[in-house]
Amino acid sequence: MALRTQDLVAVRASLQAAGWDPPPIAEGSRKRPDGQVLSWRTQDVGTGAEPSAIPFVIEWRIADGLHPGEAASSHRGGPAALRRVVVGARDPRPLRDQIRLLLGDSPLYEVREAGVDGVQQVVLETGGRELVIE
Repeated sequence: MALRTQDLVAVRASLQAAGWDPPPIAEGSRKRPDGQVLSWRTQDVGTGAEPSAIPFVIEWRIADGLHPGEAASSHRGGPAALRRVVVGARDPRPLRDQIRLLLGDSPLYEVREAGVDGVQQVVLETGGRELVIE
């Protein structure tokens, strides 16, 4: 999972002010089949060697209309929208606090107690109903 920002330096500063020690910002790019170069910067925020339920943060450095998510597409089920991501955590309270730092009080993330850390569900809305991916 990724969070999109317009100011990665500000996100990094807020993480550091909250006591986090994030790794350096990473630069990335790729060339589309039409030759257009897409560039971005990312900030990992999870710590340790274990997989993290905390999303990384991305700042796209591209012109309007070039974001891959803006490309025209169709699906037989029609358009879909993200409703929430359900994350499991052995210790949910610190994870809730960390996600709140990144997202504020967003309804897009729900944290539940679980035996293992990680994404448990992605809930989409399509055709007026919820589609749960587990």
